[in-house]
Amino acid sequence: MLAPILFGSVIYHITFDFNPWIVVLLPLTGLALSSIGMALGSLIDNLEIIQIVVNALLFILVMAAPVFIPMESLPLPLQIVGVFMPPTYAAAALRDALSGTIGPAFYANIGVLFLMMFASFVILNRWLSWRLK
Repeated sequence: MLAPILFGSVIYHITFDFNPWIVVLLPLTGLALSSIGMALGSLIDNLEIIQIVVNALLFILVMAAPVFIPMESLPLPLQIVGVFMPPTYAAAALRDALSGTIGPAFYANIGVLFLMMFASFVILNRWLSWRLK
């Protein structure tokens, strides 16, 4: 696993710097996005309908979240939708962490991700009826 990194850095003359923020960002992003799946699973009982809704939601996430396309290049309606989606902040924070530009925008993105995760878990904890009482 480490050999391709070492040989690639020697061949292409690049340096590999491990950023510990990535260890924080990846689980935080997963937890922020998992609330969408929990909400869908608790709302819809039919497996076929869940598959259709998830495919539509993935299309919206790819189009509206500025992961592949910069936010400025998106049309205004998709920019507005993208502001409310966790991948918007996760992509910006990962870009900052990988480029080494840790600053106020990076911490703001992490804060928004954490707030989205926390708010969604609080709401789903009160909403889900199958939990133990």
